Amino acid sequence: MLRRIMVRAHELARGMEGDYQARLALALRIAWKEERGKEEVKVNFKGTEKQIKFANDIWEKTIGRTFEELELAIGETEYKYEETREKAYKKLEETKEKLKEMNAGDFIGKWKWYLDEPFIRVLNDAQDWLGEYTGIRVSGRAWETLKKKYCLDI
Repeated sequence: MLRRIMVRAHELARGMEGDYQARLALALRIAWKEERGKEEVKVNFKGTEKQIKFANDIWEKTIGRTFEELELAIGETEYKYEETREKAYKKLEETKEKLKEMNAGDFIGKWKWYLDEPFIRVLNDAQDWLGEYTGIRVSGRAWETLKKKYCLDI
């Protein structure tokens, strides 16, 4: 999947004008959006029907949105080596895979408080929670890029 996205991004970037790094960043964003349309992160929450419905709603507004924004941030982040970007995308996919099944009640207990909070607060806690819950740390540089984008929300 990552290879397919990178190939598509380079195809798109070649058709644009301007600085290649800027074109590639924009093209990566477009390629990720195209790919995301094909594959969305789905969690099989365990719990009552009401819990599962509420957990899915919370997921979309917190962690689900975080994943979408983080994918874009990885594409926009400047890395010294392209392999670093690919490694960040791979870790993000591994993180998503580890979250496939989760207890709805535990998830609700942690994240329901964030529904009315600015998104930057979700990001601050999501980075730590995802790392602790999955044992995988996605690129700190990409998180910083993302947090800068939302730092004025507070």
